Amino acid sequence: MKILLLRHGIAEDGRSGMRDADRALTAEGIAQLEEVAAGLAAADVRVDDLRSSPLRRAVETARLVRKAVRFDGEARIEPDLEPDGAIDRAVALLETVARTSTVMLVGHLPHLSLLAAWLVGARGHAVHLKKAGLVRIDLEGKLGQGAGELRWLLTPSWMVSRGGERR
Repeated sequence: MKILLLRHGIAEDGRSGMRDADRALTAEGIAQLEEVAAGLAAADVRVDDLRSSPLRRAVETARLVRKAVRFDGEARIEPDLEPDGAIDRAVALLETVARTSTVMLVGHLPHLSLLAAWLVGARGHAVHLKKAGLVRIDLEGKLGQGAGELRWLLTPSWMVSRGGERR
């Protein structure tokens, strides 16, 4: 199994009366993700299963990258991918994914950082993702703490460079 963890793009700041879940991507965040998506397509990244946190900025991120990773359809919304979600629930979600597939989870910090660290056997926030950053962890056998192998930790600027120059 290949596990891709993608942090959402640049989102608007919260403001009085606005729920965190309703924060949208900014114009800059959308532009950056379009370039990241071009980089993913150029690197021939493909996914069989796409899941997203229900928060607006993550759902928008998943929509922007889904065609680049050749995923037909919409991302499946997973409440267990919210920013303060429990790692054991995300692990349980991964247990439902076919072992021969490549799954992309779109979410937030600190959740994705903690999940990545758990998968590779590191402590705490050892794997830090920038906004629109991507980590790939491969799993050969049984899903368990430390069972994964860190294959990539890509910054948005690296992915943009794969797809062309930033405007």
